[in-house]
Amino acid sequence: MAEIFREALATPLRLHAVLKLLALLGNRTRDDILMLLQPEILSDNQNTAKNVINLLKNLGMVRETDTSSQLSLAEDVPRNIDKLESYRRYMQNKLLGITNPNAPNNYVLNQFAAWIAVQDERIAQLSKVNLTARFNEEMYPSETGDASDAQTRTMNDTKYNGWCNWGVFLGWGLTHDAFKAGFIPDASIRVRSVLETLLPEKDQLPASIFMERLAEHCPELDGGALFEDAWQFSRPTENRGNRTSLMLSTGLRVLERCGDLSLILMPDAGDLWRLYPIQGGLNQISHVKRGRN
Repeated sequence: MAEIFREALATPLRLHAVLKLLALLGNRTRDDILMLLQPEILSDNQNTAKNVINLLKNLGMVRETDTSSQLSLAEDVPRNIDKLESYRRYMQNKLLGITNPNAPNNYVLNQFAAWIAVQDERIAQLSKVNLTARFNEEMYPSETGDASDAQTRTMNDTKYNGWCNWGVFLGWGLTHDAFKAGFIPDASIRVRSVLETLLPEKDQLPASIFMERLAEHCPELDGGALFEDAWQFSRPTENRGNRTSLMLSTGLRVLERCGDLSLILMPDAGDLWRLYPIQGGLNQISHVKRGRN
């Protein structure tokens, strides 16, 4: 059971550095890459670079020959992996959408994102310690192992810091001290990555159909399998109805401001969805359309 965020020093940019080097230089020995990433003249400790390479191998993104320790990119790594957005989309395809609790890698990465999405306003009041403790109590009450143990699925503040690095990069929010836990939910980058799939039509789409497609392609967001599971454990007595989470509502509003989609309200429509309420803004929608209306 491996989770990418539990290697605290294996940040998105460090993994990107290895992939960019191999894309630029072609196949190279492990020692060559280590010297470029962490030259011995600067430090005799290359453990961080070694851990990053091993993680990329475990994820199937980098290959290494048994005889000569030659490193090479996997066949599915895009040629323009040096571009940040291409790298982000590649990592989203590799890491997201995991719903099987028995999956060998990154189930908790996705599960914790769903649990964060379910929290709504609670996340503004909880510290890192209280937030992770609440997750453990609600999602893994019978797991009694030390939360610092990398083999457990429980969280602690150290693992949470690693998750935040990836949560921001993969598109679930941004770090900010405005919230005690240092993370503000915002799914704009996550939704943008699947927007062409969610809204292939040129015409406006009923919000209910958009939400059905979102649940299928982003199981950690509203209505998805992971989201629904987290809701049952975290808010079992509450009826969600046609109410969108703070994470999704913020993301949709950001995408509208960026011109990626339009949020439309037809008051006489039979199926209205409530966005997380804000003052002076649209708080209900009936339809969604790609691009500006």
